[in-house]
Amino acid sequence: MNTTKKRIRDKALALFNSQGLSQVTLRTIAKELGMSQGNLNYHYKKRADIIEVLYEDLVTALSAEFIKFETAELSMNLLFEVNTAVMKVFFNYRFMMLDFVQVMRTHPKISAHYQTLTVHRKEQFMSLVQRLIAAGYLRQADFKGEYEEVWERVQMLGDFWLSSAYINSKLEESQVAHYARLMGGVWYPYFTPKAKKSYLQYQKS
Repeated sequence: MNTTKKRIRDKALALFNSQGLSQVTLRTIAKELGMSQGNLNYHYKKRADIIEVLYEDLVTALSAEFIKFETAELSMNLLFEVNTAVMKVFFNYRFMMLDFVQVMRTHPKISAHYQTLTVHRKEQFMSLVQRLIAAGYLRQADFKGEYEEVWERVQMLGDFWLSSAYINSKLEESQVAHYARLMGGVWYPYFTPKAKKSYLQYQKS
């Protein structure tokens, strides 16, 4: 990647995270970098262009974590580790989630991609569920569509836990572990006895 472009993206990410989308303009980013806005515009013509590439970076980072379920040996530890890693990725790009509704309303390209991505993520989730059932970590569904409902809960928590953390307390990286545990708890009612044992050990660690 072009070094200047990376500097712009890194600085924009830091500013968006600390100040929020509404407070950061191209002029703000250029000033913080000590460059002219014209120079910045040479690399990114609009603020939306920077937001879109940061969204792409977020998706890429998340995909790298999700693919571990397909390439690594399935275990309860893997489930907990990937869960925490995903939450850390969200925290690293927290502006995107804190201003999630605004982004969806004002960036049609991102909104359209997110809708398509959600379908793919659901497919990944349901595939993982079937593998966890086969491995004896999850029980069979009690009713049709039960795990589809679990997916909706997981999606809502994933999209909005940062907003809850921000509203209820000062948002810090140290909170990631707490919210990762809350996310992990969504699975508990569906665990088999052996999986519950592993989960309780995880909660004590």
